[in-house]
Amino acid sequence: MGDRYDSASIHTVVEEIKSIHKDIQVHVVRLDEDGSEDQKQTVLGVVNEQIDQVCEQLREVKGLENGFDGIGFSQGGLFLRGYAERCNNPPLKTLVTFGSPHNGIADVFYCGEREYLCKQRNKLIVSQIFTDYAQTHSVNAQYFRDPENYATYLNRSHFLADINNEREVKNATYKSNLSTLERLVLIQFSDDKTVIPKQSSWFQEYNKTTQVVTPLEKRELYTEDWLGLKALGERSAIVYIELEGAHMQFSTEDLRSIVATYLGNKDSHGTATPIVESAMSGRRTALLEGIQRVFGYLKPH
Repeated sequence: MGDRYDSASIHTVVEEIKSIHKDIQVHVVRLDEDGSEDQKQTVLGVVNEQIDQVCEQLREVKGLENGFDGIGFSQGGLFLRGYAERCNNPPLKTLVTFGSPHNGIADVFYCGEREYLCKQRNKLIVSQIFTDYAQTHSVNAQYFRDPENYATYLNRSHFLADINNEREVKNATYKSNLSTLERLVLIQFSDDKTVIPKQSSWFQEYNKTTQVVTPLEKRELYTEDWLGLKALGERSAIVYIELEGAHMQFSTEDLRSIVATYLGNKDSHGTATPIVESAMSGRRTALLEGIQRVFGYLKPH
């Protein structure tokens, strides 16, 4: 999908939402009013600061005071969850995420079996991904999570290890806030080669050596209820959906069905719940350029 708040594709999504829910209020999250700068900040920036900015932004949007539904595309869904955990004022009611790396990414870019140079590039980038510089400049680095290098991740991650409450000292507010969701809809793409592993979109753990997938419900994250996900699960508030295709490749029919089913429910007065859309996700080419600039493999113009 679009990598800036004012792109044609995001405008199309907004129009589809409004065609389903007449007169509904829709707000698109932006990191800058200038579309080009907004696009840049989806790949280069400090995620913690960006979430603080979104918290302030949504507090000032009139009409959201009683809560809103959120729809997040790619990393935008992860960041909306971060909003819910850290701020949640105004409160998030239903969160729908499309291909969002909730359990992080364990590789930078997909490489074919025989793509040796691609694998070497990834290896070189990953070797530097937990440096302070990378963790304060590359957005992707801040949700990188390698289960085979878990101790380093816990110690060095500037964002994901905290927002997933994986460290020894837990943040009770994160659990309390997220457990208030009315519904969490997690959408995974069957042939996703951008979010690696694709199972991250369902909070699942993937062992790349054994190829064993551990469902969310079997993970400590859930069984010990670090985030409030167990509370959601016990009242059947977590919905898993798989769409056929590559990352963020979904049909208008899929979008309309999901919006009609899960978003914009009307209150007792017949008013539809406002929707906030987070499209803080860059195209593959923009992501590659951003990562390469951070790690010094591509000279800035």
